Amino acid sequence: MTDLYSLSKPMDASRTLALYQQFYDAHGPALPAGRAEDMKFVEHLRENLSGLEGLILDSYGVIGLGSAPIEGITDLFDAARNLDIPIVILTNGASKPATSRVAGYREWGLDIDASQIVSSRDACYQKIKQIQAANPSARFSYLGKNLQPFDDVAGPVYGANGYREDGWDKADYFIFLGAIGWQEEDQKELETALATTGGKLIVGNPDVSAPQVEGFSLEPGFWAMKAADETGCEIIMTGKPFGAAYDIALEALARLTDKPIAPEKVGMVGDSLHTDILGAKSCGLQAILLSSYGLLAGRDILDEAKKAQIYPDIIARYL
Repeated sequence: MTDLYSLSKPMDASRTLALYQQFYDAHGPALPAGRAEDMKFVEHLRENLSGLEGLILDSYGVIGLGSAPIEGITDLFDAARNLDIPIVILTNGASKPATSRVAGYREWGLDIDASQIVSSRDACYQKIKQIQAANPSARFSYLGKNLQPFDDVAGPVYGANGYREDGWDKADYFIFLGAIGWQEEDQKELETALATTGGKLIVGNPDVSAPQVEGFSLEPGFWAMKAADETGCEIIMTGKPFGAAYDIALEALARLTDKPIAPEKVGMVGDSLHTDILGAKSCGLQAILLSSYGLLAGRDILDEAKKAQIYPDIIARYL
């Protein structure tokens, strides 16, 4: 097992970037064409919205860090409203329905409703329904703690009373929605089940880590990549940077405007090259990197883009 999966030291931005690069080099999505000289640098995103007809915003690293909003997010919402630019939030959080986040965003002063929030959970559900349609007898189990299973996808939940007796470790597909409270002993039980059953791992949140005020949390993408490294299991990723999540976000924008918006007229704003920007470029969106917050804060953005060969269209220092 590579040292990238070590649990003896805290996660940081450098290791997060290395894990993304290693995984996507092997599994895709393919890196889109782009050149460093084509990138545009701006100070404030809210002053550079001309030509956009829609915005898709990442949550962590763009709207907030942990329990705190990022400075300038209400100003960005105001600027978009003044230009009649609709906003959709696309988060890789999958433990619970995205609509559960409405109250928290409103507490931060954001005028937003449930129709403007989509998540990788939605893409995960879409994939599971496709699997069920192709194989109605497929067995599912859930991973994670403090999560809400899908109403119409039955399966035992890890850690629930009697989950072993209910056949949790005999599934064809293990659905990883959230990693809050996930520990090394939980991971060992998962890896044993995967090695025994040959089951596949459906990941509702491909993020390796998430920037918090106090450091970086380990997210389902990390644990899934570690499991694949240990067992050789197949991973089915369903959130950013994979296209289905962006398709769902574009559909949400179309419902807000009562008409489809050309992808090149939509700005995807994120803090990660390997999820937000890679996914946006792959789907033909305008890729906008926020550089002063989140994963890449304090790093040499041009150097990181060159190393990853992922070039945003716009790099905004602040919202």
